[in-house]
This record gives sequence, structure tokens and C-alpha cells, in this order.
Amino acid sequence: MKDMAYLAWLHFLPCEVAGSPGSPCSGQVQAHHVRVLGGPRDDRRAIPLCGAHHLHDAGRDAIHRLGRRGFERRFGVDLEVVIGRLNRQWQSEKQKAA
Repeated sequence: MKDMAYLAWLHFLPCEVAGSPGSPCSGQVQAHHVRVLGGPRDDRRAIPLCGAHHLHDAGRDAIHRLGRRGFERRFGVDLEVVIGRLNRQWQSEKQKAA
């Protein structure tokens, strides 16, 4: 599912791992799409990650290097919980703006 408004909003959030814009890995936030096995890319299943935590060539802490389960173990996160929280936050902010 495409949702360009959601992706634009996501880019204003801090890296999900770094936690705050002032952390050492802060920089341009990228949208990492968490796919369901065999499923299509869904923008509403994206999470904000900085380059260090997203890209293959960024280093050992990147989700594309660790894989989903390794990333979740290393950082103590459950990506499904993160996706749910972000979607609730997005809906809440949309309702406030309406």
C-alpha cells in the first residue's frame, strides 16, 4: 500500500534505534519497510532508521546486514510493536489536525 503522507511524516521522526535527534547516529532518517514474508511493500509498515541502522554498507548495526531477527535481538525491539505504535501515533496526529 502506498501512503506518501505517512512516509513524509516518518522522515521527521528520530531513528527508532537512536531514540533522539541529538544522538550520534542522527542524520537523514530513512524509511525501512518491514515486509511480511512474501508480501508486497507497504508504506504503513515502514519505520524510521538513520543510515547507520538501515544500510548494508553502514556497518555491523544495519538492519540489512543483521536481518530482522538479529536486529530485534541486538537492539531489544519488536518491529511489529514499533509498527503498531507508529500507526497509532500517525492516526492520532491526523485526527488532531482534522
